[in-house]
Amino acid sequence: MGTWNIYIKREVIGMTVHIKEFAEKLSELYKKAKTREEYEEVIGRGTEIETALVGEFPDITAPIISPFYWARYYLLLKFPSSKRERVDFFLEVDQMFSQVKDPDNRVALLYLKSVILSNLLNDQRGARWCIIAISKIISEGKISIASILRHINARVIKEMVDKNWSEAAKISEEIGIFPEDILRQPENLGHAANVLNNWGASLVRGDIDIVLGREKLLIAKDYYLREEVPSEKHLDGIKNRLREADEKS
Repeated sequence: MGTWNIYIKREVIGMTVHIKEFAEKLSELYKKAKTREEYEEVIGRGTEIETALVGEFPDITAPIISPFYWARYYLLLKFPSSKRERVDFFLEVDQMFSQVKDPDNRVALLYLKSVILSNLLNDQRGARWCIIAISKIISEGKISIASILRHINARVIKEMVDKNWSEAAKISEEIGIFPEDILRQPENLGHAANVLNNWGASLVRGDIDIVLGREKLLIAKDYYLREEVPSEKHLDGIKNRLREADEKS
């Protein structure tokens, strides 16, 4: 652990840190995590990076350790945890939020705070305040929400894998915090389409609302078609899911 920490320190000091490489390593571990041990592995790796960087380079650190924060969220959500642990986690995320200046990072952390407040601390008023703050930052200038859309979709997929269709649909609704013109920006189109696609699939496969499910699938198709190079794989998936909806109508 110590050697890796020193390596990261030297890289940051030299301003040649491989942010994408570190983020991808953590992201890969996080995406595969389902058990307590797997989440703890993500947390362990993330702690090494956080220890090396936090406090000195918050706007560099925040996006790198994002999977680390989300792994901790799921560990507290899915496995027994105390109120004290949940509050301490929120305070740590809030402290990081107070240190970052980059609007993309601030929005990403506000979104995480809203999820923690809503699902771990049952503070719906605080969660709504975070959403209002996100809307304010978005209204002040163009920011990237691609990373947030990826997180929403990852959470949806985690629930879909376990066939928790109602929870997957509920998480998908979080895309509604973003204005349509933001979702339709070129860098966000595919990510937004993925959320809408899985939202529709969850509604259909869970027999929750076939009509609404079809509607979300068609909106997702429109988003995919707006991409410079539409994904045939995703469009074929939409066709199959619409067929499922027809069979259940």
